[in-house]
Amino acid sequence: MVVVVVVVVVTMLVTMPVVMFVVSAMVTTLLTVEPSVILVMTVEGVEVVRCGVVIVVPYSHDIAIIIIIIIIIIIIIIIIIIIIIIITIIIIIIIIIIIIIITIIIIIIIIIIIITIIITIIIIVIIITIIITIIIIVIIIITFIIIIFIINILHLLLLVLLLPVLLLLLLIIIIIIIIIIPVLIVVFVVIIVTVTFIIIIITTTIIIIKTLPNQVYHYLISSSHPSKSSPSCTTNTITNTNTPTIISSTTTTTTTTTTTTTTPLI
Repeated sequence: MVVVVVVVVVTMLVTMPVVMFVVSAMVTTLLTVEPSVILVMTVEGVEVVRCGVVIVVPYSHDIAIIIIIIIIIIIIIIIIIIIIIIITIIIIIIIIIIIIIITIIIIIIIIIIIITIIITIIIIVIIITIIITIIIIVIIIITFIIIIFIINILHLLLLVLLLPVLLLLLLIIIIIIIIIIPVLIVVFVVIIVTVTFIIIIITTTIIIIKTLPNQVYHYLISSSHPSKSSPSCTTNTITNTNTPTIISSTTTTTTTTTTTTTTPLI
């Protein structure tokens, strides 16, 4: 695209002066003739139309050469533009093909690398698995041989030496169980009885502590007032001497009236 733009710009820069020259020549010619005259440029020459009469004026030698040169330049420019466009298209196609080929090569290389890595990992895993399997098989075989050997040795030892010892240990265990189980039962019973007795003592003490003061109080009250079953309350009455004492009786009260006469002095 950049090449095409450059070609178009160059073409315009080359052709514009020629076009401007031709146009200016035509305008100058039209301005120099009469207004009733029409000039038409053709291949054979300039057609002069005046009052309906057409006269063909052939080009002069210089003008013909200039027109031929202009036509040749235009043709060359068009050919150059076409060639540049074709070359640009070919270059673009070649670049696209190269990019596609490089991309395909890169993709193929990446795929080959990935496949190589995967194959390498698979081979390593297979080798490690085979080694581990061989080691496990060897360990199992060795262990089996050792177990068989130990079993044979133990069998011989059991038959020869360990059987009496095992019997003695079994006897000791039985005796210990026979002795320890009754002792444990007795200890358990003693613990239960002791705990029960302690609980009874604590409960009784709490009950006595709560009820004894009331019982002692009732006992003291009953011993001081045998006729009363409940404690009595004594009331102390304080008599105020400033208040008059009213005595009610059957005697008759006599009221004496005293009359006082006052005589004025003369």
